[in-house]
Amino acid sequence: MSCPMVGGCAVFNDKMGAMPSMANIFKKKFCNNDDNFENCARYIVKQATGVAHPSLMPNQNENLDAVIADVKAGKV
Repeated sequence: MSCPMVGGCAVFNDKMGAMPSMANIFKKKFCNNDDNFENCARYIVKQATGVAHPSLMPNQNENLDAVIADVKAGKV
């Protein structure tokens, strides 16, 4: 199964600015990868908070606890 968030994901739907090459890499590594989409930082934050952090990239897994806390506190 691919990521269940693809319908509303800014990375998957090319809404992250002028980064088409990186978006394609992320799609291959995370979005369309049955074995890896659960490691996507955006997926992890959305599962924890109900909201995907607007500027978080899929590979930004460092400090996710702090990101989740900020989202829950409304700082993002």
